[in-house]
Amino acid sequence: MDMDIGAEAGPEPVLILRPALDPTDVPVLYALVVAALADATAVVCDVSAVERVDARLVEVLARLQLTARHHGGAIRVRGAGPGLLRLLAFTGLAEVIPVEAPG
Repeated sequence: MDMDIGAEAGPEPVLILRPALDPTDVPVLYALVVAALADATAVVCDVSAVERVDARLVEVLARLQLTARHHGGAIRVRGAGPGLLRLLAFTGLAEVIPVEAPG
């Protein structure tokens, strides 16, 4: 479990998801988001390295958003490819989980 919140240029902490998410990663991700929200109002979730874009990833992002909102914050997704964008739209979560424009 070598995930952590990284600091990049910008005011918000960045959580970089690893290429393969494991069910045991989910509680760690929740804890990292909650910890980051102690000093910020939003956390950027970078999914650019995630190899498998599927319903599990969408569920994890939705649950991270719920967790963040429960703690007075939010998440935003960075590095989403066309597959993830389609899944978010298909599930109706595109309005709930903001995605940064590429650039």
